[in-house]
Amino acid sequence: MYDVIIVGGGPAGLLTSYYLAKQGFKTVVYEEHMEIGKPVHCAGILGSKAVSLLPINIEQAMISRIFKLKISTPHFSHVYNLRTPLNVVDREVLDKLLAKKAQKAGAEIITGARVTSLRDRREHIEVFINSRKLSGARSEKGKVVVGADGAVSAIRRIYFKSCIPLEYGVQAVISNQTTSTIELIFGLEAASFAWIAPSPEGIKIGLIARSKPVEKLKKLLNIKFHGYEVSRYEAGIIPRFPPRKIVRDKVVLVGDAAGQIKPISRGGILPLSIASQIASSSITTYLLTGKPRNLKSYESQFNKTYKLERLIGQYLRCILETLPEEAYDIILLNAIRYKVDPFVERRFNVDSQARFIVRLMISRFGIETVLKLIRMIKNKPTALTVMKECFKYL
Repeated sequence: MYDVIIVGGGPAGLLTSYYLAKQGFKTVVYEEHMEIGKPVHCAGILGSKAVSLLPINIEQAMISRIFKLKISTPHFSHVYNLRTPLNVVDREVLDKLLAKKAQKAGAEIITGARVTSLRDRREHIEVFINSRKLSGARSEKGKVVVGADGAVSAIRRIYFKSCIPLEYGVQAVISNQTTSTIELIFGLEAASFAWIAPSPEGIKIGLIARSKPVEKLKKLLNIKFHGYEVSRYEAGIIPRFPPRKIVRDKVVLVGDAAGQIKPISRGGILPLSIASQIASSSITTYLLTGKPRNLKSYESQFNKTYKLERLIGQYLRCILETLPEEAYDIILLNAIRYKVDPFVERRFNVDSQARFIVRLMISRFGIETVLKLIRMIKNKPTALTVMKECFKYL
């Protein structure tokens, strides 16, 4: 019997397995894909705090450190110089480094294994697996099961009976192109935002949308890189909101399965790094004491650490999603008019996005901009409908 069975070999599952194996617990990770780190699902842009929480030599995965942030709206753009860099990493390499770290600590990693069902047997959880490497179907027993199997988590669906709203991220890799700037593009029709960033082969251009993401990306490619050949597309599914519960009996959720993302940019490395540390600590205490309340403390401790940033960020995102295209032009022009460059240079924080935006909002620039936006959307029934739909999940 395993002490802990972890379903999902992404960063959330690998970090949790590392912390638990390091404590001497018998730990196994089941990953449905044949290779750790593939397919790639995200742009790999990390802040300094996220980098500091990873127990690996990040330089081995580093592509570049970017000190220029370009903000683009439908008709305008502006470049900000940053004091603290944005770290662009190779996500495939990062995941493989985490896997090596977990294995060195004693965790077992089995790829090509899909979990199909769970059964609570009182003293343990029985996990049913279909594996190409392990001669078909089999089952394993674990004292605790961790669901770290992504936004469409089978563990959440099977054991928590929980479905959450989703959206889609898609990006194109263009070879033989370089950039020393990260560009964020706002005001795109029916898309949250888009980005252009360095990649190991050249650049990545991507966006997040709730429907038809590939079609919208191709339109953006035609505008930004008409005539350039796309070497490949990468895509992922993103949780819009977290589930109501992330602990039930002897099963816990971590990472995208628990909706643990930054609510505005949707990046997951920082919140899942925090969550994996808290989860492994709670699981350790539970395994040593056998008291269920110690396992349940994971949920309350994570909420205490990250809930305020998440809630503020979700409110801000809901509001931003209601804005018409011209509103983003107004925001950027006001920022240029009020010369917020020094503030952005000193204070921009990709790790605490909601806090950064709130600080901007209480400035003279923010107050005037908010008043203009209120006048713009107050008579738009579509905006009110979207906000109502978003807020019911908060």
